[in-house]
Amino acid sequence: MVSKLSILKTYYHLPLEDQFSFTYEDEHYYLTNKPFPLYYQKYISLLQINPFKIINNIYQQKKSQGYILYQVQSIPLDIQKNHFPITHPSRNKNNKRNKKRVDSIL
Repeated sequence: MVSKLSILKTYYHLPLEDQFSFTYEDEHYYLTNKPFPLYYQKYISLLQINPFKIINNIYQQKKSQGYILYQVQSIPLDIQKNHFPITHPSRNKNNKRNKKRVDSIL
């Protein structure tokens, strides 16, 4: 079995210690061989955000021995303002219906 450290060194030329999330040149990264849970994928899709960018390795491939390297993207600060009414009872007359919709997604 190949270590995550080996993948980062071999395919991304990053000199790092053995860990799966790290900061390199002021950017945050996450290396994983597991897909994000379905509920998380639905959540980010509904919010219309993309919190991660997939980084190609030195061979311009997305996967390196089954692992994918994600770069964490900044999320706009106004996202709470844009999506807050979905779950805030005093601001939403149809809160029960929306709460059920949100709960079914999560």
